[in-house]
Amino acid sequence: MSPSIHVEDHTKAARGRAKAKLTGAKTVAQTTPAWRKVAFAATASLVPLATGLVIGRRSKLGGALAAGGVALGMLALRAQLQRLFTDEPAYTPEKRIGKLQVRAYPARVEATTQIDTGRIEDALDQGFHRLAGFIFGGNQTHETLPMTAPVTARGEKLAMTTPVIASDHDGSYTLAFIMPPGRDLASLPKPIDKQVHLREIPARRVAVLRFAGRHTAGNIGAHERELLRLVTATGLESVGKPSFAGFDPPMTLPMLRRNEVWIEVAAEKDARD
Repeated sequence: MSPSIHVEDHTKAARGRAKAKLTGAKTVAQTTPAWRKVAFAATASLVPLATGLVIGRRSKLGGALAAGGVALGMLALRAQLQRLFTDEPAYTPEKRIGKLQVRAYPARVEATTQIDTGRIEDALDQGFHRLAGFIFGGNQTHETLPMTAPVTARGEKLAMTTPVIASDHDGSYTLAFIMPPGRDLASLPKPIDKQVHLREIPARRVAVLRFAGRHTAGNIGAHERELLRLVTATGLESVGKPSFAGFDPPMTLPMLRRNEVWIEVAAEKDARD
């Protein structure tokens, strides 16, 4: 599945960002995972072949079955590790403070949708399918866009033009897919679904807490509270509200998932002012 939603607030850092007009923002990718794809493809071909040849010395049928079983196992492993072969937006790791990592993200473009529900589990499910419809051809040019991780979710309500913060109990979540590297608003196809919107997201600095497990309100909420506690304890100045970022598709086993909770933090110079 990818958090930073552009929100309006009243902090000094946010006022400074509001004055900057965004034009032509594009997602910048981390180091391409192409070499991982090549390496895994080679391994997925050679391991079943070697297994088949070894066991085939005793039984040709046994060798063929073993090779097929190993090949299926490699395909299953590839599906479980999908995030290792998916682009994610580039960032600069500024520092690590215990469990927290502070990152600086450049500007990017996201496709967002608002889901009116009080359960984050329902929001993730409905939002994922709605946004997937857009990138898998549900747009005016019927273009299929490559998936980029993570998928993000935030418990707030966004206005159609200017985003505003609302309380979690408003029963609304905003889901976002980060758009592929090198694409800006002008080059992206327009969504057919009027509930999907393309937005430029300004550069920002975020504190991140990573965890595994299921995408449930209990698991995510516990880590959001831990994130806020750690941010306060380390003297960072938070901006806005936490977001959830999921890097894995729904079929990934919970123990193997890379989940993160993010919150924007002020730049050091702003925090001292």
